[in-house]
Amino acid sequence: MIRLNLATSPGYQNSEIFLQMPDVEKSPTQEKPVVSATEIQPSVNTGEDVFAKAEKNLDLIEQAEKGEFVPKHTSVPPKKKSEIVSVKTHRVRRVVFRYLGYLILIGIIGAGFWGYRSGFYKQVDFSRIASFFIEKFSRAKKTELADKTQNVAESILTVLPFTQPSDKDEIAPEYIKMIIAGKNRLDFTRRVLENLPQNSILQYLYTKDNSVTFIMNIRTQQECDVLKSALEGTSQFVSTEVFRIEPDLSVGTHPVRLTAIVKFQEDTARSGKCYRFIDDIKTSQVIFVAGKRSMISLSPLKIFSAPSPDVRMAQINGGGTYATIATFFDELQKVYVNCGIEDISIHQSASDSLQNNPLNMIVDVQIFPPRAL
Repeated sequence: MIRLNLATSPGYQNSEIFLQMPDVEKSPTQEKPVVSATEIQPSVNTGEDVFAKAEKNLDLIEQAEKGEFVPKHTSVPPKKKSEIVSVKTHRVRRVVFRYLGYLILIGIIGAGFWGYRSGFYKQVDFSRIASFFIEKFSRAKKTELADKTQNVAESILTVLPFTQPSDKDEIAPEYIKMIIAGKNRLDFTRRVLENLPQNSILQYLYTKDNSVTFIMNIRTQQECDVLKSALEGTSQFVSTEVFRIEPDLSVGTHPVRLTAIVKFQEDTARSGKCYRFIDDIKTSQVIFVAGKRSMISLSPLKIFSAPSPDVRMAQINGGGTYATIATFFDELQKVYVNCGIEDISIHQSASDSLQNNPLNMIVDVQIFPPRAL
């Protein structure tokens, strides 16, 4: 390298004089050695680490073979043996019940098909079955209603003040004559019922004015003769307009049919007792008491119109036997209130039994207004 000295003075300039510095040892820089890809070898651990890992692996293998190995990630505890058994038992029962239900269903279908093929259902009278259950249900309801009204009946059965005669007539004289005529109809019917043979079957009885008409089946003709003699011996008997005896094979046990119309004489004499006027509620109570005393079954009194100054109509419906209905009519005769009997109808009920209220009774009643002041 050539240096040009541009200074005025010859030789080195002060700035160009090199001072030799003492030698300082430089710390060698550590550079990462470059290793080629072909020089990379897997590191092999030697010594105690290798033997420790081998022993650990052997222990894990032995635990796995014995079934004692449990993965580390398992957090749910194993089920108990009893729980597993109960689950299995439940599954088995469910399967058994399912197949048992299938078998029952198949059996029902098979029985129905067999019954249809053999004509079993054609021989069953479904109307009789339905009527049996309906009658059983109605009897249960009647018994329940009778039990509920028993306490009320016992309290009413004591002497009612309004059933006693009044101090003076509270009803017009023309209505009192109609009440007395109704009492006679009750008495006529009572006498006929008391003389009918107890083993007879009364088909129909109707009382209107001063005559009683009835049709009945009895066992022998001798019973008809006894009945005729008993009716002719009553005090109010007038005549037997019809008394026809004929065979009737429709009723096997009672092959003799009797048709009769018996006339009686009305008694218009006053008993000297005065008649009382009562309202509709008390009228129902009077009839209810008479029914309880005679031990017949009664429906609530039907009154067909509201209170008014005119004569109104009502109806008594019930059931009983010859003796109980006769007692009921006798009880009604003892009451001196504003009620008169217009006509009486009795007929055989649908029941074949002669023990449990075989007769149905309908009594048409007149309710009279109070006497004008």
